[in-house]
Amino acid sequence: MRTIKDALGRNIGQRHDRIAIMADTNELRVSHHFPRVPKPCEKVATKFFACFYEHGKQPAGQSDTEVGNVALDTCKESLLAYNACVDAEVGKNPKELFRVPEAYRMRE
Repeated sequence: MRTIKDALGRNIGQRHDRIAIMADTNELRVSHHFPRVPKPCEKVATKFFACFYEHGKQPAGQSDTEVGNVALDTCKESLLAYNACVDAEVGKNPKELFRVPEAYRMRE
């Protein structure tokens, strides 16, 4: 476990085994690699996506702004498994960033 600090050195959260838990909120969040699905993560991703699809629908004719958060809470185990798997796999082989050649850049 390590403490996460902002630019001013204030504690803003903690990091536990590749899952960031922010101090100011208890909200569950999908990985910043969402919706990527590396091959080794297909099984856990399919389980999470199916659960979220089933529980994340708004009732017909009703507006419920919390339905997504409720679905994430309902699917918490599969969400955490998805996040851990995707973060680990993407961390193994990060995409190499490159600069587009000058001829293809937008001109103002």
